[in-house]
Amino acid sequence: MYKMIRVFGYPIIKTFQSRHGLFAYFFRYKGHIIRVDDRKGYLRFIHRTVFPVGKRDETSPPEDAEKVLDEFWDNLTRFALTVTPMNYAGALQYL
Repeated sequence: MYKMIRVFGYPIIKTFQSRHGLFAYFFRYKGHIIRVDDRKGYLRFIHRTVFPVGKRDETSPPEDAEKVLDEFWDNLTRFALTVTPMNYAGALQYL
């Protein structure tokens, strides 16, 4: 999470009446919209399909949605788990 904040900025943070909170990032990847959020301690990767108002039932995800989601998941987790040297305010940090 710390690395994602440093690279992508702060996520959208939501709090519910049950006092549970979650964060969410929205990414545009290869023309697809992918939401990454925290659900009870694990990351969820969700493909979002845009549809016209009132036509939700008539709209289906693109054929390559699952493939693109898997590719994005692989790339983001590889990025998150690989040590990355970054320079912040003249100090070298390894994220």
